[in-house]
Amino acid sequence: MKKFLSILTISTLLLSTTLAPSLLNKNKQTNTHINHVVLKSENKIEKQSLDKLVTEKNIGDILKYSDQDIVTAINRINKQTLDIKQLHVKKIDDQKAEISAKKDSKEYTGSIEVTFKVNPKVKFKLDELVKVIEKVRYETPKLPPTISKNDVLNAINIANSKTTTKLIADQIIMQEYTVKNNEKGIAKTLIATISAKAESTKYEGSVTVKFNIVKVEQEDKGTDTAFIVLVSLASAWIVGSLTLPLIRKYKQASKNKKQNN
Repeated sequence: MKKFLSILTISTLLLSTTLAPSLLNKNKQTNTHINHVVLKSENKIEKQSLDKLVTEKNIGDILKYSDQDIVTAINRINKQTLDIKQLHVKKIDDQKAEISAKKDSKEYTGSIEVTFKVNPKVKFKLDELVKVIEKVRYETPKLPPTISKNDVLNAINIANSKTTTKLIADQIIMQEYTVKNNEKGIAKTLIATISAKAESTKYEGSVTVKFNIVKVEQEDKGTDTAFIVLVSLASAWIVGSLTLPLIRKYKQASKNKKQNN
């Protein structure tokens, strides 16, 4: 009987520790959804006409004919931050395209025509491509952080996705960087300068960017829903396979005891 109770106790603990993260996750997702709905209703954005946002329709040279090259050039020339996910780009000819707001766009209405020249040999100044140069998020799994050119460029690309296509790493060097600590001696900010290589065929010049260093936990793939369900089922099977024989044995022992009496 003691052995039976011990197994039940262990099984209960196993199931509770397995299911707890799932319940907490579900509660967190529900709260996040509620907060999102409230914020969405409070911060309703009035749609704007693309024709008013984009006053300069000649967007100059682009490296290649792609939706991202066209929209990022529009943003650079017009000092805008148009969201490519809300736009539809339709090719008219090799030097012209129609940009229109998608039917489900939350910010834009109407359409415009822009002209450009596809020039694979064009060079861009880095400080014209990289417009967001303050408080760029630099994520790291540990402190002090490991600083690398690729991680710096990745952070810059994410922050500046509306004004540049992905910067080409082998065309750029990271000249210098400085990590500054806060009053507790913990790495807080990063200042890095990137420059075009002397032989670069895509870029020229340099730009200095300031980052906020943010420690992020590595994703725990063991807490996803499918894993939790599998572990729960496995736990239930183990509990059943261990306890049923003991219950039968206990009942048989009780029956034998009564017969002997």
